[in-house]
Amino acid sequence: MLKIIEKRYGDQQIIEEINGKATDILPLMTSIISSCPIDADRMDYLLRDGYFSGVKCGIYDYNRLFMSIVPVEEQGKLYLAYKESGIDSIAEFIGARSSLFSQVYYHKTNRAFATMLSTLCEIMQSKDPQNVIIADVTDRIVDHSDESFIDALKEFYLACSDDYFLNDKVGEWIDISDTEAVNKKILDDIINRHPWSKVYEAKHSVYKANIADKENKAWKSQLTGLLTSVLQPHFKPHEFAVDIVSDCAFKDLDKTEVKLLVKDLKNRYEIKPLIECGDKLNQYQIIKYCIRVFVDRDIKERVTPEIIYKINEIVVKQIELLN
Repeated sequence: MLKIIEKRYGDQQIIEEINGKATDILPLMTSIISSCPIDADRMDYLLRDGYFSGVKCGIYDYNRLFMSIVPVEEQGKLYLAYKESGIDSIAEFIGARSSLFSQVYYHKTNRAFATMLSTLCEIMQSKDPQNVIIADVTDRIVDHSDESFIDALKEFYLACSDDYFLNDKVGEWIDISDTEAVNKKILDDIINRHPWSKVYEAKHSVYKANIADKENKAWKSQLTGLLTSVLQPHFKPHEFAVDIVSDCAFKDLDKTEVKLLVKDLKNRYEIKPLIECGDKLNQYQIIKYCIRVFVDRDIKERVTPEIIYKINEIVVKQIELLN
């Protein structure tokens, strides 16, 4: 879907006449919809998910935030910009988002079910190189146009409620991929709300990093492999999962066109790309890692203290390398 969007709107323009001058407003519009660290999508899901999950950590002062946002024109283009005086509001928003991820999206039960579903899909993929989910969508395509693919994707999405997806579609894909022997129990546990047990957890945060820094994907992959090697002699691949998730306060900053209006000693504003404002924003950059090991609850008694000790020893050593 992202490839279709980029093909349609990448290097495009939306020209409007502003004060008698032709101005490209596309950078402003795209920044409102999707940008870092704040956009309409983030502002919406923080309040919505915080409310419906019953937590207060997603709350932020949107009125004050709106007062800090202004459009600015530079080289014939209109951009979204924040006043330097609004940095505290930006920091409040970043904190609210970080808390919601920690307490809701990365909650152990939510992650347990997510890893179970991922494990189920990986098993299907290992048996059948063809992605059965993508195949299900593409079977609905009339031709190979982008419009046909989008229509097929919408049809699939609207038809797949959570109940129908789990009780019908996933079971159908398990049959097609011939993985019922191992996947049936995982699916039954998901449907019956029997999450795998969390047998190990560790959290680590990198504070005051550079705003241009990103999560270390290579580190996550290496740690996953090391922990898997400890567990494999004791459990089958469909009985456990290593789950390492991360959250970066300034995720996707390199893709944003948002600006910061920095005031000099003569009270004049300078327009600066957000990624060049580390001197103002680095103190708010936090990269969080949450490392968990989940095991099928029916066999969790096979997790010995020695296994946990080995896991923790590896995690501690790897965290030292990360710092």
